[in-house]
Amino acid sequence: MRPRQDSIIFGVATPALPNMEALLTCGVRLAKLNSPSPVPKERMRAKINEILYARKNLVGFQKGLITREELRNLILAHMMNTLIFNYAGVDEKWRDNPRLAISVEKALFDNKARKTTYGKRDTK
Repeated sequence: MRPRQDSIIFGVATPALPNMEALLTCGVRLAKLNSPSPVPKERMRAKINEILYARKNLVGFQKGLITREELRNLILAHMMNTLIFNYAGVDEKWRDNPRLAISVEKALFDNKARKTTYGKRDTK
């Protein structure tokens, strides 16, 4: 039996896996907007993998334990507060950026233009 690519939560189809490249692009945009020091993509990738997979937040979302907005905000806040600001050596907090929030949400949940392998995390 072939695993499903999407799961249904509250009547909404959700992707099995986020678009890692799009999330990295959002992280780079976020860093450019808020930090004089760019964060290396590998550190950004590691932080995203930690938030989604090591801390099991993606599974929590897929099980309905957290909402789309909560998952999106976890990614944004951790990219900003624990990665970008720490890397730059500044002590600031995340400020809302609606356009970037929409981009992160699309990267997390819009899988129309890509194919994924169910259950595999990004390992680049």
